[in-house]
Amino acid sequence: MFNAMMASGIRPDVHIYNCFISGLCKDGKTTKALDLFKLMLERGEEPSIVTYNVLISGLCKEGLVGDACKIFEMMLEKRKKPDVVADGTLQQWE
Repeated sequence: MFNAMMASGIRPDVHIYNCFISGLCKDGKTTKALDLFKLMLERGEEPSIVTYNVLISGLCKEGLVGDACKIFEMMLEKRKKPDVVADGTLQQWE
């Protein structure tokens, strides 16, 4: 569906990316979620705190805590203030 949107010239915003990333994480497809996150960054779309939370949570649930920590660090580098969801998720899995 995402590729069809792109092919038809629809430019997804942060909310659309969040929906797709969330769905991929819920389906256990965190690698694809990370790829979509990278595409989001490449296209100049600024991730929201929701984007980071969904990705961090999905990665932790898959046992990819190291990758989740990298996303958390990226969030801090982008000067996004972690909320209780991101912070609590990482503390739960460490």
